[in-house]
Amino acid sequence: MPRNFKKRAEILYPIEDTELKTRIIDEILRTYLNDNVKARLMQPDGSYVRVRPKDGAKLVRSQSALIAIAREGGVKSPPYEELVKKIGKKKGLKR
Repeated sequence: MPRNFKKRAEILYPIEDTELKTRIIDEILRTYLNDNVKARLMQPDGSYVRVRPKDGAKLVRSQSALIAIAREGGVKSPPYEELVKKIGKKKGLKR
């Protein structure tokens, strides 16, 4: 899997809010570290080895788990069609 390391910029900054820091570590990072469906571990030579779940272990796919977390705590929005109609009325468009 090729990686783009030459044309990429990353920004780091401290997270000082204790509640936010705890959530990032306990909820987001732990979810990624528990992934045993799609995760890969980089080896010393730069190659990747797929993580295999242990026998009887609960399957954890981090992307699906994070989507579920977002849906639980996220702001509930109206159905898409309802939003489109409201935006159309504001802009004077007829649907």
